[in-house]
Amino acid sequence: MAVRNDKVYMESSTTDRNGNFIIEIPSIQEAAGKYAYTAPASHHYFDIIPIVFLSNSNVLDSNENSLYHFAYSTYRPH
Repeated sequence: MAVRNDKVYMESSTTDRNGNFIIEIPSIQEAAGKYAYTAPASHHYFDIIPIVFLSNSNVLDSNENSLYHFAYSTYRPH
């Protein structure tokens, strides 16, 4: 489950025997770019979205609690 602009996005997946999984959220809104990172030749704009993992409606312990959501980059050499 991911939250973006107070909208909850839920997708499901199944783990493999090692516990690995992939979840795609195709309908998520575009990122607004509230945060920025300045690299040597560009500025990268992104959002940080809260994320929760559930199993049978129970919140799972996870070392991940946010999702990097890329918005756009601008070329600005220094």
